[in-house]
Amino acid sequence: MWPFLINYWKETLILLLFAIIFVLWYRDHASLVRAMEITDRSHQEEMLVIQDSLRREIEEKNILTQKYIQNIEKIKSDFEDTKRELDSLKLGRKEQIIADRTENPKEVAKLIEDAFGFTYVE
Repeated sequence: MWPFLINYWKETLILLLFAIIFVLWYRDHASLVRAMEITDRSHQEEMLVIQDSLRREIEEKNILTQKYIQNIEKIKSDFEDTKRELDSLKLGRKEQIIADRTENPKEVAKLIEDAFGFTYVE
């Protein structure tokens, strides 16, 4: 066997180098596979956290939307109540002015002049 190795030492050295490179590459490949598995696991965990965060955001958005709708309904209701009150006050004031006009037209004319800047002409 020694005479063979002595005669073909270059080929033997090349074969030995290929074997060493293959072993080193295989070890490196295995570590790359492990690193990829760890990275994949980490990615999956991050995706779960992001999905959970998105779910919570959607729930909070829905809650805020419901509160917004309730506030809008309350504002509409308050507006309608206030509008009815104002219409009632306006109707009462209108009836009072009509009653005053028949009883005391000069006082009504003076109110109109003061309010709108008109000059009353008889």
